[in-house]
Amino acid sequence: MVSEALFTIFGKAAADRVSPLATAVSASVLSLALGLYQAIGFDFSSVGFAGWASVVHYGAFVTALGYLLWFGGLARVPASTAGVLPVSAAARWEDEAAVRANAKN
Repeated sequence: MVSEALFTIFGKAAADRVSPLATAVSASVLSLALGLYQAIGFDFSSVGFAGWASVVHYGAFVTALGYLLWFGGLARVPASTAGVLPVSAAARWEDEAAVRANAKN
């Protein structure tokens, strides 16, 4: 939750100065750097077609398109409005966790 709040705060500051595309690319490059570190020693040949298709889908639609929409929205709304999304997402996650816990009982 704290990291999402910081992501929004810094994203809003960046969105006021640079385009949403530049902000999204910067966030992706930073994530790529962390991912490359994790990739050391990983056997990429063990991943099948479905796995690679999932990676491409996640990278193109979930990450790239999601970042573009998020930073585009940050550039257009006040920070107080943009900050509501992480809170509502956390509340939804808590609600779903409670539903799962009650379903087990």
